[in-house]
Amino acid sequence: MKSRWLVELRHPDGSRLRKRFRRERDALHFWSAEQTKIENGTWPEHAPRNVTFATALEEYRAYSKVQNRAHVTYVEPALKVWETHVDTQ
Repeated sequence: MKSRWLVELRHPDGSRLRKRFRRERDALHFWSAEQTKIENGTWPEHAPRNVTFATALEEYRAYSKVQNRAHVTYVEPALKVWETHVDTQ
């Protein structure tokens, strides 16, 4: 049997968040990040369900600059193609 780590958090509004992890380190990292959000009061941030295509591209561009090594050579040209050929509204 593989061991799993279960993190369960209760937010101040009474909602509950449960998530399973394979590694203890990942579970502790997630738990501490969520606790920090609760202490800072930033935990209820929810992403809007409906956003414009332009907003989605901006958010992805910001994410990709940090997470993607090929952002300048691969992702940015692809995003520019999408922006020119698709109505961003």
